[in-house]
Amino acid sequence: FLFFYFAFAVCSITCMAYQQQELKMEVSREEDELELYDYIIVGGGLSGLVVASKMSQWNHDERHRQKLKFMLLEASSKFGGRLCNDAKGFEIDMGGAWIWIDHQPRMKALVDELGIKIFPQPGDRSEHDGSVRCEGGAYSIIQGLLNSVSAHHLKCDSVVMGITKNEESKIISVSFAFQNSQLLSIVKTKSVIITSPPKVNVDRILFDPPLSREKMMSMHFCNTWMAGVTKVTLIYPRRFWPRNGKMCNIAMSNYDSEKENYAFQMYDASNIDDKVIALTCFTLCPEKPLVGTSFTAEDDVRLAEKCARQIKGEWLTRSFKGISFLQSYIDFHVKRWPIEDYVSENKTPSTIQSHPRPDFNLAVSEWGGQLHFAGTESDLKSPGVMEGAVNSALRITESIL
Repeated sequence: FLFFYFAFAVCSITCMAYQQQELKMEVSREEDELELYDYIIVGGGLSGLVVASKMSQWNHDERHRQKLKFMLLEASSKFGGRLCNDAKGFEIDMGGAWIWIDHQPRMKALVDELGIKIFPQPGDRSEHDGSVRCEGGAYSIIQGLLNSVSAHHLKCDSVVMGITKNEESKIISVSFAFQNSQLLSIVKTKSVIITSPPKVNVDRILFDPPLSREKMMSMHFCNTWMAGVTKVTLIYPRRFWPRNGKMCNIAMSNYDSEKENYAFQMYDASNIDDKVIALTCFTLCPEKPLVGTSFTAEDDVRLAEKCARQIKGEWLTRSFKGISFLQSYIDFHVKRWPIEDYVSENKTPSTIQSHPRPDFNLAVSEWGGQLHFAGTESDLKSPGVMEGAVNSALRITESIL
């Protein structure tokens, strides 16, 4: 089976390469009149915004007389990528959340630079003996980075469709369409920095000339951090479990999708000083919507109820006495990452994905050093966590600035 799957992937990538050679991007004559950027950044998540922030710092440094002309293009309607808070103002992390400050110096330096307060994950003994989270949620990092970049450098709702290099002039044309529009816009640049998920890039962007076979293979097989996970947070009026983490920072022993026990991990998601009391579950939810093709509030209600019942069953096996309060949550939030268009290519995942592994092919530049690749999956030290996103961004900026 693995042999046939691998052969199919090779054939698919080969077909994409030939397609990219045959389908040349049609660029209008007005292209010659377009202004020339130094850099176009593709992707407005943590990695892309770190790159943009560093370029802004460069431009504000009086020692640098020649300022960089750059633009960041984000496909979705909101910056932040796989970092986001709940939509109801509880400041609960519904994407990436944790920092291990003793092992992740880039993230520690970034939150210090942005003036973001951190606090130990409830249940961990201290910030130096476990993980920490950000006051205001990890999205506060995104907000801090956005504040450091002038708005005219940033465009959301801009879906990159093609990236074409003119071999004679060495100028790169980036074609993108605004959401729900068939009209293509074009920008010209000397270099491109791609920070969006590799799997999405290889499936959605037409590269001309084609990327190397090795690069395309690695992008095709790369696991995307968070792409297969649905996070479910239950919010309670008061804490009824101990802060030591023994009852909630756990892997769920009763995970069984056939029994609709979709949660495979749980943690205490309460805010600093218990301003908000919450439990968050990582779930693998293969269910389809009850009605139609889009998930509704009713689907989310059912998933929250199933998580509460599953936690009750887990705690019964651990003889915890606070079980009676589990059904009394006052609110909930569900974030379905598999249905995010520019994060996941699989809307109904059936297996728990492992973190991406270090892959040199994902990090190496192409087109004679004019096409760069960042994003957490491309990091060679900490792929699949926030540290990897920042580290990969700084790998690029330290090499070009």
